[in-house]
Amino acid sequence: MAGTTTGSRWPIGEPEILNLLDEGELQLVAPSEEHSGFLLDQADVHLASAAKLVDDDPSGALAML
Repeated sequence: MAGTTTGSRWPIGEPEILNLLDEGELQLVAPSEEHSGFLLDQADVHLASAAKLVDDDPSGALAML
């Protein structure tokens, strides 16, 4: 599986992830700062919304996350 991973490695679950990559169940994609920024902004909105609901509807607030 040479050349499929770059950068730092992770200590837990690495063999499983590498196996999924080998089997074609996962694929490596080029990182996108634009898309990751979008997802982080979206997560911030979800967290803010959940914080507003947590006192009145804890399970609903959790479901938002």
